[in-house]
Amino acid sequence: MLHRILCLVALLAAAVEAGAQAVTEWRTASGLPVAVVEVSGGDVEHLAVFVPTQVELPPTLASFPLVATPRRGGTVAVLTVPAALTASLVVEAGGALSRGGAAAVVLVGPTPARELQAALAGLDGTPHHPLSRPDCPLAEGGVELRRGTPERVELSLAVPGPDDPRSELLPGLAGWLHGRLERQFPSIRTDLESSPGPRLVLRAEAGSEHPRVTLGRLRSALAELAVAAPAPAEVDNAAAAARRGLATVALDGRSTARELAVRLAGGGRAAGAMLAAHIDAASLGGIANLVLAGHPGYAVLVEQERRGVAADSQTLETGVVLSWRWVAGETAVAAVAVGGVTPHQGRTAVEAAAAAAADRGWAVEASGIVGVPTVAVVVPAAELDEVLEVLAEAITGAGSTAPATPDEELARSFGLADAVSADSLSVALVLPEEIEEGHEAAVKFFAGLPAGGVRASVLEGPVALGWTRQPGTPRFAAAIELPATVPGLVAGEVLASRVAEVAAATWLALPGRLFLVVGAEGGASVPELDASASAALTARRGAVSPADTAEAGRRLAAMLFGDVARSAARTAATPFLPVLPRQEELLAVDAADVSRILAGLPPWAALVRRATGPEPVAATPPAGVRKSPPRRP
Repeated sequence: MLHRILCLVALLAAAVEAGAQAVTEWRTASGLPVAVVEVSGGDVEHLAVFVPTQVELPPTLASFPLVATPRRGGTVAVLTVPAALTASLVVEAGGALSRGGAAAVVLVGPTPARELQAALAGLDGTPHHPLSRPDCPLAEGGVELRRGTPERVELSLAVPGPDDPRSELLPGLAGWLHGRLERQFPSIRTDLESSPGPRLVLRAEAGSEHPRVTLGRLRSALAELAVAAPAPAEVDNAAAAARRGLATVALDGRSTARELAVRLAGGGRAAGAMLAAHIDAASLGGIANLVLAGHPGYAVLVEQERRGVAADSQTLETGVVLSWRWVAGETAVAAVAVGGVTPHQGRTAVEAAAAAAADRGWAVEASGIVGVPTVAVVVPAAELDEVLEVLAEAITGAGSTAPATPDEELARSFGLADAVSADSLSVALVLPEEIEEGHEAAVKFFAGLPAGGVRASVLEGPVALGWTRQPGTPRFAAAIELPATVPGLVAGEVLASRVAEVAAATWLALPGRLFLVVGAEGGASVPELDASASAALTARRGAVSPADTAEAGRRLAAMLFGDVARSAARTAATPFLPVLPRQEELLAVDAADVSRILAGLPPWAALVRRATGPEPVAATPPAGVRKSPPRRP
């Protein structure tokens, strides 16, 4: 009996007037926090119970349905009953909770706490299950992208939890931030939320600008407000905004009960949420600095789906081909292709550009697309100008003396140049939407390159083996011309895989013409090596199976198509390619067409061939045999 009297005295002593509300809160003998918020003038009472995840509640209490809402660490169940049934509701709730326990119990409505003394005594037997204090779930500086409309920014900032007395200043902070930010962001909202953890959420529509731009401006504004001194008028307005927020209990007592249950379960006070804390310039500036200084928050960007804008292009006066397109995102891609030059010069230029870009820490992909060397660099949009300057300088300054190898001599015989010039280059850009004039940077860095020109020659009549006699291992390179069609590409890929056992095969692309260059070395002499290569090619021109055709198509598709960087590289290489297939075309080539192309290839003796190696060693005549002098004509 004495225990009940002491509880009653504590209950009445804890009653606090909060405007039209009286907040009475205490802890039972087991430590369970209970709060009764008296809101005069209503007709219904709201009960909110926070229970751990493992506790199961009945679907109804006092014949009224419980509405459960998952929260971090458990579930908040709320139901609403006529005020006259409040006492019986509390009694039934006490019985239901006595089995599994709870983390907090809250009542919001017109029923005074003194009328519920007997009913509330039933909660003394309810086990208390305190919630573990959650860590801050925010990844500072993080950004998450979602699709939707209208385009907007949601920026979450961690704030003191309900068990921290400073949390009672948060409504004033939300009001002050709203007043300051609405000048720059007319649609700004500042909301205090408790799930999945205590946070201040700022929501602003992007309007006509990109949400990423809005986010940048919002974070910059908050960084300035972290050290700003609130003016007296702003302090008054913040306090008034906090008081207006408290008045919502008369509009939506159900939501108030739910949030108070979460607050109590987290170690906070109900009175702290229902009373407007005293706010002055010092306390407002202090809580602003605590929440904002050094805390960029976690952002959710809501963007509508964007389709890439169709590519545009132009040819500069010096001959550089420039292509560009816009896509959604924050990343830019710059790709350069080198065409119309010998293989050595093309590889040298691309390798120099790739090395220069990699030294800056940029992501680089250097490759070849059907014989056209390419390099693609992926950078943040803000670094586009820098990467274009690096690429232009590296490519044009990478010239070197080409070796006198058969494949180089072969390329020169088709008129390919020995040096990279402006008309050897094609540049493709993939730009974020906000970089409207990114292609102009490419014009600035590539328009000043010297023009050169590509030589063209036509080989007439039968082509004999071009043989440079010199000491060393015999080497040769032969150009096998294929139809500049999609089946021709696949046929070349099949042939390359077949000859890989005995020779190396590379692509060589000329304007309107497609070649597969086959090279090998070894043997005693060039004629012997040439004859061996002729026999090897003849043996590998047989019919092609559908499986081999499909596999060749897939390899070509992997070369030509890929992620954004590969797509940009393909666009850059396009001016130098004799044929540009679609993916579905490569994967649908008929094996019979490929077989006909291989069977119709010209004989080895008709191919353009270049070789280096020594003269064959003449056979020594047997002893005792006199060599006859040459016959006179």
